[in-house]
Amino acid sequence: MDTAPEALLTERAAGLAVLLEGLLGESLKAPELLAQALVHSSAVQEAALTGLEHNERLEFLGDAVLELAVTEELYLRFPELQEGALSKIRSTLVRTGTLAQVARRWGLDTLLVCGATARRSGTPHQRPLAGAVEAVLGAVYLQLGYVSTRRLVGLLLAEELAQAGTAGLFYDFKSRFQQECQQRYGQLPVYMVMASLGPPHEPFFQVEAQVAGRCPGRGEGRTKKEAEQQAAHHALLAIKQQE
Repeated sequence: MDTAPEALLTERAAGLAVLLEGLLGESLKAPELLAQALVHSSAVQEAALTGLEHNERLEFLGDAVLELAVTEELYLRFPELQEGALSKIRSTLVRTGTLAQVARRWGLDTLLVCGATARRSGTPHQRPLAGAVEAVLGAVYLQLGYVSTRRLVGLLLAEELAQAGTAGLFYDFKSRFQQECQQRYGQLPVYMVMASLGPPHEPFFQVEAQVAGRCPGRGEGRTKKEAEQQAAHHALLAIKQQE
């Protein structure tokens, strides 16, 4: 952060408030909550923002609100789907990779304040970005309640929800990648955990998908399974680009 980190954080929170108020058509009366939502714990731990509270409590609250809002949206949108299918779609919508994508699309990657250890190549990696989305939802929930927050979830995830009925977004990428590997190389892929980050109660995994001496895809996630699915997805995209 610069010489006046608190002032810069207030400015960022004000910009976020303008964006959210434009989306919802409602006023947010507690800008300090949005400011808190933009502070990752690493910024406090590294003394970049001494005396300010990080966003983990808001993230905890927002995670629960997000889960309920997505569940309700899918229940109403897909009356023909059973519990198993709805659960798979929900899992994809609320996973770290999807939320990080949402964060970047809405500019949260340029607003979030992180310490050096939570940043990579000048931008936060996926876990802090996903947490920021949840923290912002928590801050909005405390100010405007569930109905408005559910509406915000629908707006933030509009692209993903629009694709929820197609096979492309929620395909089992590992199964598809396995089929491609067998056809192209006559081998099965393997998944290697390259790093396990974070505290024991909240691990974060980085995984490589490998086949025939190559690594066509890498992934990240809160679980090994999530990271493997993302690695397989990226591998499939890389193979398609080579065609």
